[in-house]
Amino acid sequence: CRHRGTALSLGRVASNEIICSYHGW
Repeated sequence: CRHRGTALSLGRVASNEIICSYHGW
């Protein structure tokens, strides 16, 4: 997920992957 310019800090870590909080990828 490109995070659409959203900061990675706004996401969360799950299954050793960064999950984008913007669209849940």
